[in-house]
Amino acid sequence: MTKDIIDYELMIKNHDYTNSDFSKMLKAFDKSVIHLDSKKWFLNQVMNCDTINQIATTTKKQTLEGLVIAYKPLQNLMQNRIKVFIENDLQKAKIDKGSVVMVMGNTTQKKTEIRDKSKEVGLKYSTTYSNKVTHIIVGTTPKEVVKVVGEINALFITESQFTDYYNTQNPGFLITDETESEEGGMVDNLKQLLGSADEENVVIGLEILKSGGVPKSIIPDLFYWQKTHSVTKVRTQIKKLLQANAPNNLYGAVNDLTGLPNPQKLKEFAINSKLKKVDKKWGKEVCFEFSIELFKRIQKGLRYTFEKCKFGEEWRKKALELVFEDGKLNWTAALGYKNYKNANPDEIIHFGGNNTIKLPIDILEYETVYKLQLHNTKMKILKREIGKFTDLVELDCSVNHLSELPKAIEKLQSLERIDLSMNAFQSFPMELLQLKKLKMIDLRMNSYFTYPKSETPLAIPEEVKDALPNCEILI
Repeated sequence: MTKDIIDYELMIKNHDYTNSDFSKMLKAFDKSVIHLDSKKWFLNQVMNCDTINQIATTTKKQTLEGLVIAYKPLQNLMQNRIKVFIENDLQKAKIDKGSVVMVMGNTTQKKTEIRDKSKEVGLKYSTTYSNKVTHIIVGTTPKEVVKVVGEINALFITESQFTDYYNTQNPGFLITDETESEEGGMVDNLKQLLGSADEENVVIGLEILKSGGVPKSIIPDLFYWQKTHSVTKVRTQIKKLLQANAPNNLYGAVNDLTGLPNPQKLKEFAINSKLKKVDKKWGKEVCFEFSIELFKRIQKGLRYTFEKCKFGEEWRKKALELVFEDGKLNWTAALGYKNYKNANPDEIIHFGGNNTIKLPIDILEYETVYKLQLHNTKMKILKREIGKFTDLVELDCSVNHLSELPKAIEKLQSLERIDLSMNAFQSFPMELLQLKKLKMIDLRMNSYFTYPKSETPLAIPEEVKDALPNCEILI
């Protein structure tokens, strides 16, 4: 075998491989237990492609063989192709009483457990592949493929798909309770146990899940704790539960090593940066849900969803619901900026910034916004989209870098209060003269945050006092 690989090595002198990387690849092929013809096919593909991703389409059998070769770039590609097979088989992969199940590779549950569970719900279980096998549970390093003669025609499924079927036929007491209880019952209590700061309580909760089944409603919570819990042992135990129970779209994220332990200690930009780095591996849908779970627990993390999720999409709507209450939209919290209300001006960190995220006008399609908080959202310009918020009664633009207002603000004919304090206005914004219902304009400390700093308040022209006789102007 080694001689064959060396012969191939001579063919690749003009290919773009580092010596160390190519050496690792050769060793991986050399140690692999797959047949020599398969090794040659994969080697030839790798050497004649500019990148691993250009390897020709593989059959189910070849894809499993590729997973056995311990060369990470190749395994990643084959893992992605396995996902495609599983997705394509999803509609056809319904398990029923006549199904014959086989496991290829390492799974969270022992093969004997899957065998026993199969028998419990009337399925047949096979330890070797034949044309009678209808469903293959694909795990890691599926060495069983070496003994397969001919092509594989069985449907590919995940361990969690098998678990789903088992739970429908033989549901644990937690799954039964979730179905029958009107208000959460034991599942809600279990969530509190798993969210405990006491590690022993968490471990007890995980043991209950192992014996009582994993209800679907607790999957987002488990994924959150898997990625954020400070104790490695707990994260590992949760990962095993998710590998056996999580839906297909969560598979890549569960197995990815990236996490955010103790996210409450991270700043918003750090969380946002982390999610942007993993969204190709996790998938944006998973990142959106994780972002929302973060905000529910620690009031951070939504910025990612508002940056990446398009107007009108469901995850964006769910995110907006979290920062909208009783007619007030808190855009400061949505973007994860600090609230400096009632803070000592000398303690305010008023660095420059240029927030380019669009105002959330999509909320106006299904909600009426009376109060809008844009406090400390790092704005240099108030976008003209502000004119869409025609029902506004209160607008808070304090602690920003505004020096003028757009003409569109004249459309806010219901506006009664506007806070423009701690900005960079050097003169009164005359656009406000058109807003006859104004009762209060706050322009305090604008000179304080301009450069050079000044203690002199803004001058209010007489025509402003005449146009807005019932409005209190704070300077």
